[in-house]
Amino acid sequence: MLAAVVALLTVAAITATPPSGNARATVIELFKRCDIVCIPERHGDKVVHDFLRSLITDTALVDARVTDIVVEFGSARYQGIMDRYIAGGAVSKSELQKVWRETTQFLVWDSPLYESFFQMVRDVNSKLPVKKRLRVLLGDPPIKWERVRTKEDYIRFADRDL
Repeated sequence: MLAAVVALLTVAAITATPPSGNARATVIELFKRCDIVCIPERHGDKVVHDFLRSLITDTALVDARVTDIVVEFGSARYQGIMDRYIAGGAVSKSELQKVWRETTQFLVWDSPLYESFFQMVRDVNSKLPVKKRLRVLLGDPPIKWERVRTKEDYIRFADRDL
């Protein structure tokens, strides 16, 4: 079951003091009441990633029945690699890097923050029973770069909002 929050939290909301005084507790409470929770990420923003780290490592998240995390910084083409990796399976670094390097948004995700995010989920999962583990769903549409030869080939994939 995907327990997430229907609330678009801006980076300002994450870094500012929410009504309860604790952004993490506020988001976890939203997870208990809503089916979908959206937390935007300004690309490469360490403040947001620190917040995500505090959220994902909080045991209250599991208690809120959160099981699925959808991210835009990974290609759906490599979902099998991600599933194996966060379950603790053997995945080479070069194989794992394809997840964020071979997306429709080239070079955007090549920051240690994104690899660290996936490592953090793997670490959290290693301490959880199988039925309570988190799953990361890669939300960027699959693109086969080996078939992209022209600008027109790429444009079909470049605008993910169409």
